[in-house]
Amino acid sequence: MSKHEEFLKERKYLKNVSQRTIEWHEQSLAWLGVEEPTEVDLKRVVLRMREAGLKASSCNSRAGSINAYLAWLGSELRIQKMKVEEFLPETFSADDISEFARWKPETKSGHRARLLVLTLADTGLRLSEALNLRWQDVDLDNCLLTVVRKGRKERKVPFSIELRRVLYKRNASARFVFGTATGTKISPRNSLRDVSKACQQLNIRRPRRLLHAFRHSWASNAVRQGMNPFVLQRLLGHSTMAMTNKYVSLGTNDLQKGHISLLG
Repeated sequence: MSKHEEFLKERKYLKNVSQRTIEWHEQSLAWLGVEEPTEVDLKRVVLRMREAGLKASSCNSRAGSINAYLAWLGSELRIQKMKVEEFLPETFSADDISEFARWKPETKSGHRARLLVLTLADTGLRLSEALNLRWQDVDLDNCLLTVVRKGRKERKVPFSIELRRVLYKRNASARFVFGTATGTKISPRNSLRDVSKACQQLNIRRPRRLLHAFRHSWASNAVRQGMNPFVLQRLLGHSTMAMTNKYVSLGTNDLQKGHISLLG
């Protein structure tokens, strides 16, 4: 058994990471190639990724996986992460969300897309978390969702009375909240297709990361409303404050840009 295989096996059976994380490690180790890399090897892997067109943020993601492997290996070498330019994530306006809420779709896929949009905009869930929701995870009495987040940990996420009205009208006899006619959960690709159609139909600008933009919108609005960063971290399901702080920082910059001085 190679060291790469041993690392992946321990991550799977001892760390109990998800299959998606295993695939991420596999892809990163494929970039690395060698089992016991030297400092030169680590420089070369970054060069290969950049020459292949990977952005700095993608390279940093791969570096995180490779560094985890290096730590497991007992090596003191690490790939230094590159500086990534901060950017303002694209969001939907309040008018956009209101337009989705007023939308009266005529098809089952349209009704499902509308519910998905309103759920993402109302709770800030990741797309994967929303698509995994089962009706048994929905507490209509207390307006709470039981969400399985990254690392297979559960958290409770509140939702509004307005969203409860929409959820109440759906078919709760099915297994998944966002299910297909055959009872399986809808795929991310089909979700993207349906929401893209809705944006086109409603003449709403389509952000580059369409479905993730609802999470950005929710988090940005929470910061503007003064939500405690630690509460925001918990509701978003971030394992550390690092990602949450990005929203807080961007929200502060947004407020500063809109500041009007009364001092002349």
